[in-house]
Amino acid sequence: MSKFSWGWGHSFKNYLLMFDLQDNELQEPILDVAAGASSFNAEMHGRGYYVVSADPLYALSMPDLKLKIDRMGQTLRQWIEQHKAQFLLRDKAAFEDLIAKQKAMANIFIQDFQEGVYAKRYVADPLPNLSFSHAQYALALCANFLFDGPYAKDMDFQLKAILEMCRVAREVRIFPLLDDSGEVSQHVAPLMAVLQSKNYGVEIREVPFHLQKNGNAMLRVWSNECQL
Repeated sequence: MSKFSWGWGHSFKNYLLMFDLQDNELQEPILDVAAGASSFNAEMHGRGYYVVSADPLYALSMPDLKLKIDRMGQTLRQWIEQHKAQFLLRDKAAFEDLIAKQKAMANIFIQDFQEGVYAKRYVADPLPNLSFSHAQYALALCANFLFDGPYAKDMDFQLKAILEMCRVAREVRIFPLLDDSGEVSQHVAPLMAVLQSKNYGVEIREVPFHLQKNGNAMLRVWSNECQL
């Protein structure tokens, strides 16, 4: 399943801040999971880096994809307006700027999509069943999906999704840790405990990206094979 019907798009700059990405990490193969209509892949490709984005959304035809993205953008605008107390937006101008950036990122994605599909940079894989090999990627990134998306209340799915990302990447980073009420998900702590019991390393790390009041932290998960 893809992101919420109001799914966010994210840019290269967003991801640098959300996931505290360092220059050396950008040199490694990265998987963007439940990526939606983000410009991150296109921008990384333009800089000579290698990213694969996975989302069932990419199975749509181009006309249907454009229509879906337009509808998601409209719903996102409404959702933010209804939940504006969660956000660090100074005024109406800041809100309009946020929406304009969402549209710009979606346009970059659309312009890159067909070329990216041909190059196998966009694949229609769903969680928790990814088609990639064991440890094929250095990093798997997942934004605005596990805790504030359609599976926000399904801890079993969240665990399966995290373990599947851990299978295909040496390290997984998840942002944000908030549910759709703007509070840290009650599933974060028990999931961390289960992952530790399965011999995974876990860390909550503060990050520079801070759009929602409580939303400036990501979850890192890594296997024993990961050289930290």
